Parts: sequence; structure tokens; C-alpha cells
Amino acid sequence: MSPADPPRYVVQADSIDTVTVHQPHRTWPLLLLALVLFAAVGGIWGWQTLQAPSVPLTASISYTPAVGWVVPFRDDSPLPYVAQPSNGIPGRAASLSITVHGLTDEAVVLEGIRLETVARRAPTPGAFLWSGRLCPCDVVPIRMFAADLDGLDPTLKFFAGENNEADFPYKVTRSAPEKIVVNVATYSDEFEWRLHLTWSSGTKQGSLVIDDNGRPFRLTAMEGSKIFCPDPKLNDMSKRTQWVRTTKETCDLNS
Repeated sequence: MSPADPPRYVVQADSIDTVTVHQPHRTWPLLLLALVLFAAVGGIWGWQTLQAPSVPLTASISYTPAVGWVVPFRDDSPLPYVAQPSNGIPGRAASLSITVHGLTDEAVVLEGIRLETVARRAPTPGAFLWSGRLCPCDVVPIRMFAADLDGLDPTLKFFAGENNEADFPYKVTRSAPEKIVVNVATYSDEFEWRLHLTWSSGTKQGSLVIDDNGRPFRLTAMEGSKIFCPDPKLNDMSKRTQWVRTTKETCDLNS
């Protein structure tokens, strides 16, 4: 050994039984891989959770009067004929058609529907514009309900109809909607009202409020209103340009 060589140590013993050499620890790559996999799975689960709608259903509606509109009080001069007056309130009776769709392929159970009376007051006086039934006649209602708003506690009553349809519950998905038609009527007052459709899906449950774009639906009795009929001089409804005052109880649209 030259003087430039590093010092070495020699241990002398009578015998050596076993020599164990420990390699450096290599567990950290496995831990890193586990963390990456956990983050990936958690990210996918979180993305799916964010994509899932909190309310897994939606409803489209059509609210139409059964016989006509009441517009604020005015004189007896004729009014321009329009299909739906901008300031009109459905008079005496109306029909609300609701089509309920699921937003996913998972079934949503419609548990029931409840009517809420938001306000009740004396009927709005004005001109009652007799229009006849405006709802599309080519749509066959599936689930029919009705409510007399004049009662002390208005509730919806189910009508099985000619096809003996079933009452709640119903199921909807993205591809299997349900149509619900609610008919309401009043002969004494003006009402503001909305519906609450209860649902459940798996462990979720809730209530979908059905109203007129955030406002209650309105319906008023005809008492205090003057009746206006489509101009009887023109038999063709498409050519009628005005409503005219009448003293009749109803309007004969074929006269």
C-alpha cells in the first residue's frame, strides 16, 4: 500500500458466521404510483359528481285558458284581435300541460304532485275575451288531474280517463318522459297558484316547483267582466281582426 492510498481497516476474527448486506430502500416509487392512481380515480369520480345534475329532471309547460282571457277594465269599443293578450289573465278555467323529462339514463320516480294557493282575492274586472279552447287538440293527455280553486283547501284529484291510466308514482328518464295535465277552475275569485312535483332517484329526493317562469300562475273568475266575442261578421277565425262587446252569456264562434 502506497502512502497515496486511502487508509483501510482490517478486522481479524477467529470466524465469521453470516454477513448481511442491506440495500437502500426502494418503496418510494410504489408510494408515488399509488398516489398517482388515487388522484386519477378521485379526479374521475369528482368529475362525474360535478357532471351529475343536482335535480335530475326538468319540466316544460304550456298554460292555456279553456274559454278566454280577462284584460283590465276598459270601455265597450272593439279590441284588436290577438291570440294571447299580453296583459290577459286566463278566465274561469285553464289547462296546464306538463311534460317531465329525466336528465340522465337513471330512472327518476315521480312520487306525487301538490297544488299550492299563493294568493286569493276578488276577481279582476275587465273585458273577458272569449277565445274558445286554445290548447292543441292533437295532444292526447296522459295523466289527468283537476282542482276546484274555490274550495277551502284546493287539492288535485286524479282522473283515470277512458284508458284507465294509473295515478302516481311514475318513472321518467332521458328517453321516457311523462305528460301531466292539470285543469283548474274558479267561479268566484282570482287566484295565484303553483305546483310542487316530488321526486326521488336512488338516495336523492326533492321537489320540483312548477310555475310561470318564477311567478305563480294566475286565474280569475269572469264576474265583473264584460264579455267580448270575436267579430261575428267574419266566420273565418284567421281573418278576424277584433273582439266586439256582446250582452250574451257566451259566444257562438260559428255564427
